[in-house]
Amino acid sequence: MKRISAAVAVALLAAVVGGCGASSPEITTQDVERSIVNFGKKKERKLGDLIVTNGYILDGAQQLVGRFDMTETLTGFANEREVRTKQVQMSWADSADSLVLIGTHEHPPNAAPIDDVAEFVVVGGTGRYDGVRGKAEVQFDGQYYRWKLSLL
Repeated sequence: MKRISAAVAVALLAAVVGGCGASSPEITTQDVERSIVNFGKKKERKLGDLIVTNGYILDGAQQLVGRFDMTETLTGFANEREVRTKQVQMSWADSADSLVLIGTHEHPPNAAPIDDVAEFVVVGGTGRYDGVRGKAEVQFDGQYYRWKLSLL
């Protein structure tokens, strides 16, 4: 009897994970507009400064399929690098699909883009991403941001 229950539990778990959209999608984004809200003197970075970026989510043919918004807050300094806390919202056109991610990362100074791999936590979503959790890694290739998600 216990073996049947364990088998049923494994099957149910697989169905739930599969139903959640457990996957490892890759997403490409491109910045369109970036604004810097400097609370100190111009060109002098201070804790609390904001960087607000929005842009496009692109498919494999670099066609627009959605949009994203990211807010970064300068929360510290590590040697010459800026420590920024980030929140990203991604939404896909013509669907109810969206993702919300948060993370903290060290950046080159003066609002420069990432120069290595940044990690985020996937904290939720809607549509096919409803209830998902997981992590994301993103890297900038000089033109696009390449995201690799590991969703549960």
